Amino acid sequence: IAIIQPGKTTYHNYGVASRETGQPVRETTLFEIGSLSKPFTALVAQRAETEGRIDLSAPASRYVTALRGSAFDRITLRQLGTYSAGGLLLQFPDNVTTPADVLAYYRHWQPVHPAGTTRLYSN
Repeated sequence: IAIIQPGKTTYHNYGVASRETGQPVRETTLFEIGSLSKPFTALVAQRAETEGRIDLSAPASRYVTALRGSAFDRITLRQLGTYSAGGLLLQFPDNVTTPADVLAYYRHWQPVHPAGTTRLYSN
């Protein structure tokens, strides 16, 4: 836990980073935040829509122009946020390791279901 105040940051570490080795949690220990980021992302997206900066009903490719001409021309931001984009995988394949790989993967990805018809959890 970090407590950040003007001019001062205090860390309070609890638990172990590895059960196998017993290595303690430190200030530099990295954690996968996974699903904890989803409520924050939803809040920010809704606020951006309320302020007129994005349209959650618009195709995702409107905002990620590198995906124009892909399946994301038919998938809305709202469908991405509600896991109804058509069957995105839970995790990327092992060979997708860079931002360029991610874009290439998404440019060629095809939905298993029509967008908006089926919910399938993904990260």
